[in-house]
Amino acid sequence: MGFRLGKEGRDRFSLRAAVFAANWNDIQADLVDSAGLPYTANIGRGQIYGLNTDLTWHPHPALTITAAAFINASDVTKPAPGFGGLGTNPFPNIASNGERVSVAWHKTVGNDIEASATGSVRYVGKSRLGIAPLLDLSQGGYAVGSVGGRLDIDRYGIALDVDNVANVSANSFAFGNPFGVAAGNQITPVRPRTIRLGIDAAF
Repeated sequence: MGFRLGKEGRDRFSLRAAVFAANWNDIQADLVDSAGLPYTANIGRGQIYGLNTDLTWHPHPALTITAAAFINASDVTKPAPGFGGLGTNPFPNIASNGERVSVAWHKTVGNDIEASATGSVRYVGKSRLGIAPLLDLSQGGYAVGSVGGRLDIDRYGIALDVDNVANVSANSFAFGNPFGVAAGNQITPVRPRTIRLGIDAAF
């Protein structure tokens, strides 16, 4: 179920939000055994509830601020033998929360001259790789920021973008070589700081 307040691109303020719930029986998952060989098994019964929302605000015609977030509450309520312990057992690869805030500015500053700038921060919440003992590995739990700017003069443009401004070193996904999962030291790192300079022309 969801609702919307205002219209993005027309109103100064707009908001969208939605809630959901799902109950799953006989959840099937792809797993890896101690030898690194893949297999498929039913891990039990579970449920997930969530809320996601995003809002857009135009405090000035040249400025747009956007914020979005989600919250998930998941639990394998009746795990199959060998796939759960005491307490809650969150679904694998489903982060408990995530947020993103972005700012965009665009303005005509002269005859045939336009300038724009953007900035954003994105947070990825923590999750687990899997529910089986060998796959009970942590991932996520990091924030990444990006900034960029562009200048257009007549038919020419120049842009500078920087991703992962703080050069965050984090684990985005705890899986790589399946034959090394048992060691529990695999990560997929976030792309390091990346700087891009671009020059273009329209013909």
